[in-house]
Amino acid sequence: MKWLARIQLEDVALALLLLVGPLLSGRGSAGADPTGLGIGFLRRETDPLLGLFALVAAIGAIAALATRVPGESRVVDEGGRAWIIGPLVGAIGLTTGNALELIGLEGGDIFTGPAMVMAVLSFVFAARLPVVQRPVRRLLVAPFLLLSGAVFQGLVAEFTSSFDGSVDLPALLAGANAIPLIATVAAIVLAVSWIFYAMLIFAPRELADPGAPTRSWTVRYLVFLVSLVVALLLGGTTPVLVA
Repeated sequence: MKWLARIQLEDVALALLLLVGPLLSGRGSAGADPTGLGIGFLRRETDPLLGLFALVAAIGAIAALATRVPGESRVVDEGGRAWIIGPLVGAIGLTTGNALELIGLEGGDIFTGPAMVMAVLSFVFAARLPVVQRPVRRLLVAPFLLLSGAVFQGLVAEFTSSFDGSVDLPALLAGANAIPLIATVAAIVLAVSWIFYAMLIFAPRELADPGAPTRSWTVRYLVFLVSLVVALLLGGTTPVLVA
């Protein structure tokens, strides 16, 4: 059971966010986003409460960019984690860029620019950044992480709904090429899901609490993926089944 030690509170919170939504909402329409958060962001629907939460999430993520953990001389050390900055800025733009529109104000992608500027400054003034303890940094990033998880779910729900009832799964499984087809689809799904997971989940968590081993991230990714699949099924999204 050593793998349990690799799971953090963030993993539990993300799983609950994905799973509790469909159980409480009782939605049964295909493609429904059980939490309602992701779809709201994707469609830029006005929602003041959600917009306020997005503001808090963006501020926390940018604050994490402007600080460093104890023992680091820069926001990302020499271990090759500099690549997380690009995905993180992209995630901030995707999940919180339209926060003002959700509140009902004009503002465009207000946080994308500041996030990019802060990312550059974090390299230029790396050694002078304030030092913040890991638990505090995790708290700073927590709202952004939950919001990113909801948006991730919304993206998947929107995509899978376009295939609802259009594929005959039993017929595919009975075909001669069933095993290669399933293996190919599974590989594509894992690859695409990891790309979005790296941007929306991995990057902010690695920024807040860097240094987790690959095995830990493998376990965390699988927990998130299983929770996402179960949540979509509970929410009525079964894209490969013919109605």
